[in-house]
Amino acid sequence: MLLVNLTEIPGREFDLLGVVKGNSIIKKSSLGNQLPVYFGNIFKRDKTEYYEMIANSVITGRKDPLPESNTQADEETMKKARQAATDNMIKEAEALGADAIISVKYETTGAIEGKIEVLTYGTAVRLK
Repeated sequence: MLLVNLTEIPGREFDLLGVVKGNSIIKKSSLGNQLPVYFGNIFKRDKTEYYEMIANSVITGRKDPLPESNTQADEETMKKARQAATDNMIKEAEALGADAIISVKYETTGAIEGKIEVLTYGTAVRLK
């Protein structure tokens, strides 16, 4: 299945089959487990810990004051979520007899309490 974020496939003609979509939902708790510890709600907590963290990042030269321990795991989790959403979209396009999906877009939202949704969508087409 050919996926492009263009509205056309250069040099190819096609028939439009319709909009296709796929999604994947992951728990927020599987991402950034350290964030509540470091940021929490700074309006309800003593700001001293927050300021110490920022000062420490300046002293050590770290650009990101957050711990690095979960960064790679978070990236891998989001990569898997995007791939699952893409696979779901492809299945929908294949059911329509599509050869390609044009205008592919990705969105991420936290609209569902405690969860993150990765949504991908595009236009299924049959190449001529």
